Amino acid sequence: MTLVKALIAIGVFGAILFGWGYGKAREQQAFTNSLPLPNEVRQDQCAIWFVGSSTMARWTSLQQDMLPWTTHNRAIGGATLAELTTRFLNERNPQPPRAIVFYAGENDLAFGVPVKATAAAFADFMAYKRKRLGTTPVFFVSVKPSPTRWALADRQAAFDAIVQQMAVRDTDLTYVDVRDRFLVDGRPGPFYEVDGLHLNDAGYAIFSTALHRTLAADLPASLVRRCRRQSMDS
Repeated sequence: MTLVKALIAIGVFGAILFGWGYGKAREQQAFTNSLPLPNEVRQDQCAIWFVGSSTMARWTSLQQDMLPWTTHNRAIGGATLAELTTRFLNERNPQPPRAIVFYAGENDLAFGVPVKATAAAFADFMAYKRKRLGTTPVFFVSVKPSPTRWALADRQAAFDAIVQQMAVRDTDLTYVDVRDRFLVDGRPGPFYEVDGLHLNDAGYAIFSTALHRTLAADLPASLVRRCRRQSMDS
């Protein structure tokens, strides 16, 4: 009888502890969902937001790599497309940057979200972007083929293909294709940290080279010249 009571007491205590932990987790999630994107700042004439998941968030040399642009790293480690859209919608009267560089969707696919649903989530972000920031251009960087997630390569490519089709249709979206630059003999090359997922300096060099070329080609030439002069004078 004593053993039965002890087991009941342990069960009750476990249920209370689980309920407390679940409640705290929900409170934390609610708090997170109420936040805007990180690093909210006032914009200048050369400001570009870098929005996305950890691939963007961990780009510590971003400002130096992307001169002459004024970079604002507004990415979130581990983020999904839905989280980024929620945080974007929490922005209070956002001032439009000159452009948004966007990298996300990789986590959604890794978490088991179907390709079409992942593409639909990105389309939702674009729709809300148009409501809040009008024609501000978005430069979508294709999903990198990493060693850790190589089994998802076909799904990543299918998602990229849908976004590429969107970019053909939508004048405020540009698709930046970097996938093949990460491959050596058809497999992911030496562009990753030891975790086989996040980029090393050589990987970010691929990003910056592709983005410099695309931004210079797609943004107004007068803006590019003005930002270069501003960077040289500062």
